[in-house]
Amino acid sequence: MVQRKYISRGCSGGGCYSNEIWYDWEQCNNYDGWYGSEYRDYYCSSGACVFNVIFDFSMSVSPPLGSVRQGNSIGSLVTATLTSGSTQAVSFTAVSNPVLTGGSISFAPVSCNPTCNSTMTINTALTTPVNTYTITITGAGGSQTYTAFYTLTVNLANQPPTVDSFFVPPPDFCAPNVSYNFSWTYHDTNDDPELQFDFQIDNNSDFSSPEVSRSFDNISYSPPNQPRDNNQAVLIVPQSPPADYLTYGITYYWQVRVWDNQGTNSGWKPQPALDFKAHRYPVCDFTSTPQYPNVDEEVDFLDTSECYDVVSTGAPCSSANGDTFTWTFPDGTPANSSEESPQDVIFNPYGNKNVTLIVSDGTFSCPITIPVNVRFPLPTWKEIRPQ
Repeated sequence: MVQRKYISRGCSGGGCYSNEIWYDWEQCNNYDGWYGSEYRDYYCSSGACVFNVIFDFSMSVSPPLGSVRQGNSIGSLVTATLTSGSTQAVSFTAVSNPVLTGGSISFAPVSCNPTCNSTMTINTALTTPVNTYTITITGAGGSQTYTAFYTLTVNLANQPPTVDSFFVPPPDFCAPNVSYNFSWTYHDTNDDPELQFDFQIDNNSDFSSPEVSRSFDNISYSPPNQPRDNNQAVLIVPQSPPADYLTYGITYYWQVRVWDNQGTNSGWKPQPALDFKAHRYPVCDFTSTPQYPNVDEEVDFLDTSECYDVVSTGAPCSSANGDTFTWTFPDGTPANSSEESPQDVIFNPYGNKNVTLIVSDGTFSCPITIPVNVRFPLPTWKEIRPQ
């Protein structure tokens, strides 16, 4: 056995000591290990056990997992941390299991001296299979090699949202304010919430100059895995509609477009023409005098309805213009009337009487019902001669 002499010197109790001890190569190696924050590699030199501090590092990846859609990229930060010795270059590589078909993995930079960071970028293709992949990241530097792991989930590529269930119920043309109500339903294969919708109405089927053009964005309130119902109301005016209004006697077309929160849209979806009437329906109304009649007290009714068949802006309905009037008087005498403004109607017994008027302009008809509160009869009296 080859012997080497090790001179041990030190201090104790204020004095010095010196001993000659003989060691071989193998005995020096027994001292290899961690001393505080450094790893020492002992060896025998000139009869003494001496050491080198070994370069070492640790490696981590953050975040350790992520998901990406086919055709998109995702990144994560790989960190090499110096744990012992003087820094040396560490090079990064990665492999995927299963193979990331059509994809690639790169590092920037491809090597660095710890403590340092490198950005790992994973690129996928539209042909990369939907799957979960384990990415093994290897860092090699000096005599050390370490690995870290990243879990990648590849989801289906972003698909455009779709829109269906288009619906426009017939409006109440007899209402004081007439409006069309439009509705449709948003869907998304990727379960992306709806971000925006666009809505247009035009009297041209090519939508070259929309009368109504609305966009609503930042509406990401649709829960995943559920469709989202949209709706819009548009008022109709008798004539000369301002922007964002419609009018009668014109054929209108409408279309919608919906967007997901990935910036993908459904494209415009034109819908069939709307059924617009030639003019506004009669707007019915009437008054009665007295307002609170008694039983058997004569009541006069005055029609105050507006008709739009002769004047598009509206004019008082009139028998002279061919307008007709149908009155119904519950518990009244007469019980019915076709006069424009019936007079001398009496009611018996007392109570609320729902008087109904139907006005027709020859094309369209509308009803209105207004209660008339008939009170108790007036008391009767008789004059008696004093006795």
